[in-house]
Amino acid sequence: MEPNELERFEAVVLPHLDAAFTLARYLTGDTQDAQDVVQDAALRAVKYFGGFRGADARDGRAWLLAIVRNAAHSWLPSSTRNSIAKAWRMRTRRWSSIAQKHATDCAKQSRNCPRNFAR
Repeated sequence: MEPNELERFEAVVLPHLDAAFTLARYLTGDTQDAQDVVQDAALRAVKYFGGFRGADARDGRAWLLAIVRNAAHSWLPSSTRNSIAKAWRMRTRRWSSIAQKHATDCAKQSRNCPRNFAR
């Protein structure tokens, strides 16, 4: 990597490492796994920075977070990815059913309900 390209990398990508770690921790559910994913993503970012066509730091953030997402997907075993997806679907269904139950209870009791529960 040339010196001017290294300076650009430091200015465009490195400020977003905290966001990268936050995303990786969210995706993996574990701090140490997230550190491994971010390290892998940072190495990929350095390797492919020559192909980065973004103009400013916002573009660098989106580009880095996409690499983190892909690194996490590659890093997690498929069984873990499937269990995470299943847990997310179950959580979404559970919250949806709780909201529906609350809306029904509001309607039955004829009390003031929040707007999003009003029918």
